[in-house]
Amino acid sequence: MTRDRPTPSGFKVILIVFLPFGCGYYLSYLFRTINAVISENLSTELALGPAGLGLLTSFYLIAFASSQVPLGVALDRYGPRKVNAFLLLFAAVGAAVFAAAESFGLLLLGRALIGFGVSAALMSAFKANALWFPADRIPLMNNLIGAFGAVGAVSATRPVELLLHTAEWRDIFGGLAVITVVVSLMILLLVPEKKESGQSTESFGEQLKGYGDVIRDGFFWRVSLIYAFSYTAFVSYQTLWADPWLRDVAGFGQTERANYLLAIQVGFFAGLLLTGAVADLLRRTRFQAVHVFGTGVLLLMGIQVVLALGVTTGLTAI
Repeated sequence: MTRDRPTPSGFKVILIVFLPFGCGYYLSYLFRTINAVISENLSTELALGPAGLGLLTSFYLIAFASSQVPLGVALDRYGPRKVNAFLLLFAAVGAAVFAAAESFGLLLLGRALIGFGVSAALMSAFKANALWFPADRIPLMNNLIGAFGAVGAVSATRPVELLLHTAEWRDIFGGLAVITVVVSLMILLLVPEKKESGQSTESFGEQLKGYGDVIRDGFFWRVSLIYAFSYTAFVSYQTLWADPWLRDVAGFGQTERANYLLAIQVGFFAGLLLTGAVADLLRRTRFQAVHVFGTGVLLLMGIQVVLALGVTTGLTAI
């Protein structure tokens, strides 16, 4: 049915392509970061220590990361619409399992299913942007997709903490399971199918071999290694360890910690909007998006030095 629709353009593309994929990435980041706020609830109810919390949070990332190589091939072969809509259903099942879990094993299973289910959220959105928007606008549109993730991260802080006053964490995950199904259907039913010009007819195995060309590219290693180390550090704070640090080192209660986590995510959101706008403004100059990214990495390194020195004043600004 979607193939017979006229090709949309302009603002309609924003409404029926960009926004549905943005909502998918919103959920991805909400799921990724919510453990930071409910960690104390999980520790109390299920007697989880720091090691258990770390393992539980890592299962999302392990499932997410391990699916990326076949995911890239699947996106090229089947398109972002079908792949993302299908996988989000796994995330919905994972959220339901997590909500009902009475054992650590089921929590791990639910968390892994969530990670696998949202593994296409970002890359499918980037793929859709590449299909629907001009090349010189892609850095801006990709950063705006990232802003959806930042809003999801913001939603997982103070708003979730407020919900915990009137609902259980299990109720929150049950609601997220329903919302995830709705977003999956939005992507499947609203987003038109659009084939890539000059689409490859290579077999699945031949496409996998194409990763060899990527691995041999020196630019890939220069960018990916910087991104991997810097983003790993940031995500470890953002998704779990900022909350225990604020509790054990800074001595804050749950409400105060949620407020500081909110400040982290608001800064993340603002940074995405700012870097996207700057990269867009500089697109016709000799400066590239990688230069903007490198500046952000240097700032992150400086902040980590400050935290390593045990500074606990001015944390909102930090």
